[in-house]
Amino acid sequence: MKISPVAFRLTAIVTAIVLVTSAPALAASKPSAPRSPSATAGDTNVTLRWTKPSTSGGKAIDHYAVQQYYSSAWHTVKTTGSTARSWVHTGLTNGLQYTYRIKAHNRIGWSPASTTVLATPRTTPTAPRFVSLAVGDSSATLKWQAPSSSGGASIDNYFVEWSTDGATFGVGISVTELEAVVTGLTPGTRYWFRVRAHNAAGYGTSTGVGHLDALTVPGDPGLVGINTSEEPEQGSLFLNWGWSAGPGAPLDRFQVQYSTEEDFDSDYLWYGPSTETTEVKLSDLEIGTQYWVRVRAINEIGWSAWAIGGPFVPPPGTPSVPLSLTAVPTMSGGGAAWVAPASDGGAPIDRYELEIRPNGLGTSQDLVTSNTSRLFAANEGESYLIRVRACHIAWTCGPWTNATPFYKPYS
Repeated sequence: MKISPVAFRLTAIVTAIVLVTSAPALAASKPSAPRSPSATAGDTNVTLRWTKPSTSGGKAIDHYAVQQYYSSAWHTVKTTGSTARSWVHTGLTNGLQYTYRIKAHNRIGWSPASTTVLATPRTTPTAPRFVSLAVGDSSATLKWQAPSSSGGASIDNYFVEWSTDGATFGVGISVTELEAVVTGLTPGTRYWFRVRAHNAAGYGTSTGVGHLDALTVPGDPGLVGINTSEEPEQGSLFLNWGWSAGPGAPLDRFQVQYSTEEDFDSDYLWYGPSTETTEVKLSDLEIGTQYWVRVRAINEIGWSAWAIGGPFVPPPGTPSVPLSLTAVPTMSGGGAAWVAPASDGGAPIDRYELEIRPNGLGTSQDLVTSNTSRLFAANEGESYLIRVRACHIAWTCGPWTNATPFYKPYS
């Protein structure tokens, strides 16, 4: 059958309508929101990063907008190209918080905004101020004030370092307060110190302080003993001790305590005079009583250990001169008699020493017990000088009497 041209055209049109109706075209839309936004703080800047939207909306993304929130509204601060995935916002103020979001654009329009991100620009702190240094017992105490600028972020710790040459640092401690105590220093060794502040941006510049020699308390004074260079004195003790300054701080003084109890019971404890020398005199002590003495040194760091000595017994005073010395001839020679001294010096007389000098020449001493008379040998026709003195046990004697002449006549 022959088809007319008109019928053919109608058939073609109907077929085209059917084909178009069965496969409709999709309409383009706005992009979805940019993904995974982030904001990284720097020194007066913030770096923004993001990932492209999950869908472009059927049209190519032609640019992005970085928006910042301020003055109660969102403002576009940067429009980037279609391939951009980051942007650095510069010229910001350290310590201020900034709020951002990202939007994408295609020919249809703007996407929804990304999630909001925050960042606070910051830098490292400036150096701590007014660092002071004080020496301790094998230690040093440092104190300081916070830096004039925290760098825009909170200071979370300070690092204190020290060095024995002023150049090589590294050994240190971290503290959160405005002071630090460095222990374990070697007395006599010189140290340098410095302090740095730390925040989220890292450590700032350091503040150094001058060197010091690590010190310690004094060494103990050593053995306490009688000072034999001094003459004994009634009711007194002359004591001395050895001591070497060593690496400690300069000596301030020695403290002296004494007691009639070896354990230095507080009920029987007295303080002697402080002294800057290694000797002391203790006076007004009880004669014949035992005393224990202890000594310690002090400097700006503290007290040394005690050095202890004893027991020591204060000596009595010397007896006075025996009285009324007389000498008379006897059948065998001569006899001397005297009266006990007016003062025994604070202790019983132990003995008398009688000195007989034939013809006034030479010396012949005779020890006598506590009796106040003595017979002695004398030759007929010879002259003698006689004198006597009183003594204590283990101590020096009193003064001699004046010489008394004696003559043994012929029988």
